[in-house]
Amino acid sequence: MQGRLWKIGLMAWIVCAAGCRGSLGSGGHGLFSHEEPLVLSGTRANMRRTVQQHIPLGTAVDDAKDVMQRNGYHCTDTQIHGAPTVVCVRGDEDHSDVRFEHRVIFWDEDGKVAKIDVQTLGFGPPNPRNPAAENQPVATETAAGG
Repeated sequence: MQGRLWKIGLMAWIVCAAGCRGSLGSGGHGLFSHEEPLVLSGTRANMRRTVQQHIPLGTAVDDAKDVMQRNGYHCTDTQIHGAPTVVCVRGDEDHSDVRFEHRVIFWDEDGKVAKIDVQTLGFGPPNPRNPAAENQPVATETAAGG
């Protein structure tokens, strides 16, 4: 009898796992879902589209921050031109002389994402003739284009 109860419990778990995917976990991501990593590349418009696939306009700002943080970004609440925003930053993992940093900016309107922008900054190697220039951006939106 005990073996049969175990089998019934296992079957109930499998049925729930298959049918309850959207209700388990946060942000509509089920226990068994495999969320695609948020990888930014290409033009600025492509990067913005990629972010919006993960975080549609109207998403709660706190949920947007959670998605970004799960993807290795550090998010800060701030203001741009007096408007409440969240800026999420992630540097590349490459150890070459030039490194890139992606910034995703969410405009917060009543706790929801109202607008999304993306920037890519490139940082060059230290300049021995000008140590103050170390870690200064050498170009903005280098990979972004348009």
